[in-house]
Amino acid sequence: MAQFMARIRGQRGEASRLGSKKSGLLAHINGWDLGIQVQAYVGDDGTDRFCVTLNGGSHGAAMPRIIGTFSSLDLKKNAA
Repeated sequence: MAQFMARIRGQRGEASRLGSKKSGLLAHINGWDLGIQVQAYVGDDGTDRFCVTLNGGSHGAAMPRIIGTFSSLDLKKNAA
């Protein structure tokens, strides 16, 4: 069973990808002037982690800026 799973849908239909603990997943979604990157990986503590980065899109007009890094522990903190 894969650690991570991604699905995306566009004008050519839907596609999916699987990522392992070793490979993780990396997704880029870009508009002309704004884009986002999401990296999924397993942290040193064994938790699922996601790093979300804002970027300058296809034109690359802006420097990337990390929006946040999130782990499965964040959900447990909010549930308490």
